[in-house]
Amino acid sequence: MKQLLQILLLAAIMAGCNDKEDGVIRENGIELSPAATYMEAWPGAVISFKLRVRSDMPVTSFGIRFKKPGSADFVALPEYPDLTGDEAQAFRNFTTFEYALPASKDTIRADMQIRFIAATSNGSYQKDYTVTLVSAGRQVLRLYNPSVRSYFNFSALDIVNGKGVEAADAQVIPVTTDINVPLTGKIFKANVGWQGANSTTFKVITATNYNDSVHKYPAIYKAIAAASELKGVSSLLTVNTGGVGVLNTNNAYYMMKTLHNGVEQYAALNIKKYPLVNAGNIGSTTTLDSLNDYLQFEIKQ
Repeated sequence: MKQLLQILLLAAIMAGCNDKEDGVIRENGIELSPAATYMEAWPGAVISFKLRVRSDMPVTSFGIRFKKPGSADFVALPEYPDLTGDEAQAFRNFTTFEYALPASKDTIRADMQIRFIAATSNGSYQKDYTVTLVSAGRQVLRLYNPSVRSYFNFSALDIVNGKGVEAADAQVIPVTTDINVPLTGKIFKANVGWQGANSTTFKVITATNYNDSVHKYPAIYKAIAAASELKGVSSLLTVNTGGVGVLNTNNAYYMMKTLHNGVEQYAALNIKKYPLVNAGNIGSTTTLDSLNDYLQFEIKQ
């Protein structure tokens, strides 16, 4: 009898610490999907997977720490502030984690670690994810529509430093337009291009220019007529108008000029993807498919 009571007590404790879903018992904690905690990737690439905090109690805090190649410690990054309250509680549902890995001009093989941390009123959780950076790669960044961006993605980019930031520190911000869904009167914002921030300008270049030596970029930019300088681009245009260029194809190339910390800097942008947004209805609910509502840049500098 004593042994039976011990077994029942253990079962009760386990039931209090686990959730049951689809007949499978899963422990409370940070859950990833896919469940693997390791991948290999090119330096500079954008990685993504889903995560959530499985808990029978409200999530009171959520944060991320990064340990980049060559670093001894995990550190917080300002672009990913710790969350509390309702913002942390949202992580009880699966959310898509997205991160632009650091680029490398040289061939490397090095580990980068990402640590997810969360707390509830009755416990704290932690899970580490390791990305092995393999070979070499240029920085890739995604520019999202402000109305659909999440904690893990950005609607303003610091191209020079290869990261998402607030608009006050950016060189590139999105251009949006209203989409009116027929027969419903619903209006959504959609991303149709980008514009330079903080006196940043652009010129159209060729693939040959893009692949040229970086130290030649200032001369390449200055050799293109001043009248061709752009403040931004838009997919709504068919001809360049008022300093705004036409964005109508993937794999287009641009040269960016900006003033960073008082010094002129140049970077070449290869547009790997431009926004594609569809609006429609599911039953009586008007929806916007925003999964593709971003611009993707490959950056060389």
